[in-house]
Amino acid sequence: MHGSAPSPSSGCDHASRAPSSVHPTIVEATMGSSSTDRSPVLVRVVRGIEQSSKIDDGVRAYQSLARPVVANPTVRDLLHGRPLGHALHPILTDVPIGAWVSATILDVLGGPGARPAASKLLGVGILAAGPTALTGLAEWADADRPSQRVGVAHATANVVALSLYSTSWVLRRRGKHNGGVAVGLAAGVVLAWSGYLGGHLAIARRSARTTPRSTPAVPASPPTKARTRGPTPPRSRRVRPVSIEEQLAVAGLDELPVLRRLNEIVELQEAVGKVYLRSGRCTCARAAGQWLARQLCQYGHLAAREERLGRRA
Repeated sequence: MHGSAPSPSSGCDHASRAPSSVHPTIVEATMGSSSTDRSPVLVRVVRGIEQSSKIDDGVRAYQSLARPVVANPTVRDLLHGRPLGHALHPILTDVPIGAWVSATILDVLGGPGARPAASKLLGVGILAAGPTALTGLAEWADADRPSQRVGVAHATANVVALSLYSTSWVLRRRGKHNGGVAVGLAAGVVLAWSGYLGGHLAIARRSARTTPRSTPAVPASPPTKARTRGPTPPRSRRVRPVSIEEQLAVAGLDELPVLRRLNEIVELQEAVGKVYLRSGRCTCARAAGQWLARQLCQYGHLAAREERLGRRA
């Protein structure tokens, strides 16, 4: 870290040198303490999935499926939703989930007259599952290993739910409506678990993104405008250092499973300098005179960390 501003990232052991301003509960989560963990049962189950190396065989199997899907950069950007400026997978998941949940509502409340509509909704959800799975696979291929482990569980639950809904649709077509409804209700339970895992990936793990991690959304080269003056000196206006809690909020790392990895914040600070808060905007002490740092700040500090990690790879 250059300049006079000290960095909390100096030293090798990041976990043992957590800033003193960190709340005790954050320190406990970062150090992996489980003796005081009062998180909901489902949260603890998902953490166990993230840390289970037994799922890595499944990860490797899905990687072989994802490799040809994301090999073409154009296809990869399309599946990520880059032309839309919005992650595509969360949008598409509404179609099968909405269709299947609507079919269940008709099964329970619609009566005999709603049976044809329920069957059609099941079919719509089954057809929409394919494109939705492709976009999810593209996001999964770009995730870190804990997220990929959760993604394997999420995808497996989706396959089970899709198989059950397909069976329900076939039974209804053959006139066995009651059996189809029973299978559809069982599929709904599996779908709820899959949706919980998907929400964890999108919100807690921040897997929903429009660009792959290896290609930050910044221009390829700095502007060619000639510099006629030296670097602009910093303004005299005082700035307030941001607490670690605010840094977590700025970086979007506000979920407890992500708080356990406080070293991500340290890497962020190493990439763009000490974070300050001024008039609701983030500025970086090292950004002056560094074109790439300024560009990364425009895309958020997560993008800055991704650029640094990409250079390591």
